[in-house]
Amino acid sequence: MFNDLFFKIECIFFCHNFVPKSRFKQSNFWGAVHSTLLMTFFIAFFAKSSQLKILGRASVVPAIFNINEPVIFGMPIVYNPYLALPFFLAPMACGTLGYLAINTGFIHPIIALIPWPSPMGLGAFISTGGDFKAAIVAIFSAILALLIYIPFVKLYDNKLYKDEQGKSESQIQTA
Repeated sequence: MFNDLFFKIECIFFCHNFVPKSRFKQSNFWGAVHSTLLMTFFIAFFAKSSQLKILGRASVVPAIFNINEPVIFGMPIVYNPYLALPFFLAPMACGTLGYLAINTGFIHPIIALIPWPSPMGLGAFISTGGDFKAAIVAIFSAILALLIYIPFVKLYDNKLYKDEQGKSESQIQTA
């Protein structure tokens, strides 16, 4: 019964609005999947706190293949007041960018659903039937997400760094 109701609601939204369900899910490829990719590189190489550096370095390779759970639950982004806002804004901004790129005709529409671990750019290229501009839009999408995340990550990194410095000073004093 609930599955039938859910299906009807889903059909009403996706059939009467802007895009079919499968294409909507694929257009989220621009945002939700890659919104933490460059942020992972950022914390791996530019973070001051050792916690974020270690986490970033451990998360870079999985992030390339769209596995962002180490960052989401390791930072954590989930339930983190410092990172809650960009966690919602970045996918929305990137999804909007992808949607506009398709609807304005800048890139070909999505014609194939690709496996979720396809690396950024390559997945966009394949899903649009070989449109190289889709890979460029995916890269711009990741850069947009990074720009949204940077001020919040820096703020969180500074907090962690100060906490680490405070712990090291208290350890020196007790020794």
